[in-house]
Amino acid sequence: MRASVPRILARTYETHFAVRWMVKDLDYALAECVRHGVDAPFGALARARYQAAADAGHANADLTAIAELHRTG
Repeated sequence: MRASVPRILARTYETHFAVRWMVKDLDYALAECVRHGVDAPFGALARARYQAAADAGHANADLTAIAELHRTG
């Protein structure tokens, strides 16, 4: 949080770990859940939100750019 909050507040999303990489990793994790018969509704929800951030133009931004989906102004 110490590293993420200042970037979110300043809207500076230089890449430390890109949104697209989070989507990829969540895809791998969810595939393993399916393979082992494990239900992962929160993982699926997280993947959907990161995909929404990627679709909104933040695919190459730091994963903290997901905050932009929740900005009201």
